[in-house]
Amino acid sequence: MPHLLLVDDDDLFRESLGLNLVDEGYEVTSFDNGQEVLAYLKGGSADVMLLDWRMPELTGIEVLRRMRSAGIAMPVIFLTN
Repeated sequence: MPHLLLVDDDDLFRESLGLNLVDEGYEVTSFDNGQEVLAYLKGGSADVMLLDWRMPELTGIEVLRRMRSAGIAMPVIFLTN
């Protein structure tokens, strides 16, 4: 089962999308901010990340920059609105 990381500060959107992805057969680990997902990635992994572009404090692009600086090459799909 593919494992996705879902990172979005909008609680309702994150929960709704996460439930839809689980219904489609994905394993989903959700985070509401960039700091939490970066901490998770120090020991955890996944197949792909769905990442909100616009989040307070740590934007999606900054999360991606920090991931790449740490050598994490996981594919990232940005969520924008």
